[in-house]
Amino acid sequence: MDDERGVLIEGLTTEEDAGEADITPPAGRRTWIFQANPKLFNIDDAIAHLSEMTWSVSAHKELISTGDSVFLWKSGPEAGVIGEATALAAPSVSEELGNENQFALDQEKFRGLQLRVRLRIDEVFMPSLSRDTMKADVRLAELSILKFAQGTNFVVTPDQTAVIRELLEMHRSGEDEIPGGAGAIAPGSGTRVWAYAPGPKAQFWEEFYREEIMAIGWDDLGDLRQYPDHDTVAKKLIDVYQLKGYPINDARACFNFLHVMRPGDRVIVKRGRDEVVGYGVITGEYEYRPERPTYRNVRRVRWERRGNWKCKPVFAVKTLTDFTSYPDTVQYLTELIGVSEAPSASSPAPTLPPYSTEDALKGAAFDKSEFETILDLWRAKKNVIIQGPPGVGKTFMARRLAYALIGHELPSRVAMIQFHQSYSYEDFIQGYRPTENGFGRKDGVFVRFCKRASLDQDLPYVFIIDEINRSNLSKVFGELLMLIESDKRGSKYSVALTYSASEEEQFYVPSNVYLLGMMNTADRSLALVDYALRRRFAFLELKPLFGSNAFIDYLVGAGSVASFAGAVSTRLQALNQAIAEDQNFGAGFMIGHSYFCGTGVALTEKVYMDAIRHEILPLLTEYWFDDPERVAHWKDRLAANFEPA
Repeated sequence: MDDERGVLIEGLTTEEDAGEADITPPAGRRTWIFQANPKLFNIDDAIAHLSEMTWSVSAHKELISTGDSVFLWKSGPEAGVIGEATALAAPSVSEELGNENQFALDQEKFRGLQLRVRLRIDEVFMPSLSRDTMKADVRLAELSILKFAQGTNFVVTPDQTAVIRELLEMHRSGEDEIPGGAGAIAPGSGTRVWAYAPGPKAQFWEEFYREEIMAIGWDDLGDLRQYPDHDTVAKKLIDVYQLKGYPINDARACFNFLHVMRPGDRVIVKRGRDEVVGYGVITGEYEYRPERPTYRNVRRVRWERRGNWKCKPVFAVKTLTDFTSYPDTVQYLTELIGVSEAPSASSPAPTLPPYSTEDALKGAAFDKSEFETILDLWRAKKNVIIQGPPGVGKTFMARRLAYALIGHELPSRVAMIQFHQSYSYEDFIQGYRPTENGFGRKDGVFVRFCKRASLDQDLPYVFIIDEINRSNLSKVFGELLMLIESDKRGSKYSVALTYSASEEEQFYVPSNVYLLGMMNTADRSLALVDYALRRRFAFLELKPLFGSNAFIDYLVGAGSVASFAGAVSTRLQALNQAIAEDQNFGAGFMIGHSYFCGTGVALTEKVYMDAIRHEILPLLTEYWFDDPERVAHWKDRLAANFEPA
């Protein structure tokens, strides 16, 4: 079978058997109820940690045999069926308890020679099938444990077994969301959350993660599309695998994998009952792949998390469980693995106005064709660096470019930081930081952003880095030098980070993350861009707009006189030409047009002269500190009177 056998529990129970009517079970496989007393044995913790259990018996000991089915019953206020098991052997006298001894609350009760049965746990029911539910069904009026609850093991007749299984199926239809069951979600009305085991002990997880798929076995059934309903699948399983019992869980897994799962459903990948190893979103319809050596029933998945997260024992020992009806458990698990910010697929997306190139350029002195060129290159390369001298609008235009790329003005999908000489890998990617109790590992700003973007991969997310060349780039980016490449995005190329707890805890840069760097070309103290990083980015240069129609049109649109705007443009264009031709400086030190834009008022002679005296001339004095005559020359030229309009 394909379910996750051998990873559940090992335990023990004992209560003194009391007088009970002698019921002769039918020939062949029998069914029993074995009862555990939680006051004597911590059955809840035991089932969370062990894989088999030893049960003390006294009644009907000569009738219990290998292969018998056993319903496990927990007594007390929460009484009911908590699981199902199979007897691995007939009862035998033994003294040692083994690992289950640690869960005995009254160890003296379990010591010494006792008649014991070794059980294999086949399934744990969460929540349990309660005693009250069973008592309410008149068909179980003669069930011995409901009539007289003192004892360790009770006979269950074939008719009673059928009723209990029917109740369990109804009970689990709420858990597993079989269409028609209580609380079922109709296909197409919303997304589900599934707990999924990629093989026994998650043995195929590495393969499935790399191939971006999830798959189940039962390969001898062939293409599951030939089975129209749950019962047809179950009958075929019985026939193919020569099963003695009704394969409720196996049939449900096959049926749900084909008929109930939908693209957009979320998948929590588990190992055993108390460990999460991954998380993803289903992206594909059912496929049957006969070329695969095993696990041929496949769906494509976008895996968004991979790691090892120990959790409470919330998982049943099954391949597939629908957790949709347990929002508190889902929230607990998603918060545990860091995906609690996942958007609710059931809530409609807000209607937002589009953000066009025209919207981006409102109130900006920027050439439209150059703006569109940046967007086209950015979409193709995913990583762009805009470089240029101070004042050409790099930072001013960054968010406008981001919103134009996204298509809407959504600040929640944009993050912006500024590099500096002390910026480190630990700040950007991951590292240890002081906590109240010492030091703890903490994700850096970029890793946190990527994890958030990975939950919403149908829409672009933009990460802006101002002054990108002010830090040691190869040190800050580390192994991300590879992952940020446009063709190395996605879980297929995930790697373990420097501070990952294990090789299984890996990280990738989602394909919907776009990087925008900005670089000041006038600061000589800055390090050269690492050549390895340079290859990952497209570079675009912004130049001052003096001498262009875009600059003049902007000034006129802001209220300036056209002739005056043209004269200002000509003067500053001449200054920039002189700076660009200076062998000590060059084009990277030219004066940007933003000194005269974005002031909120029309550019008049007074506004112009204030900018010249207090911003431009101090900069020129620094440029030509050893050539005061040149500074004086440009002071006279820039401050000369303008021709009247």
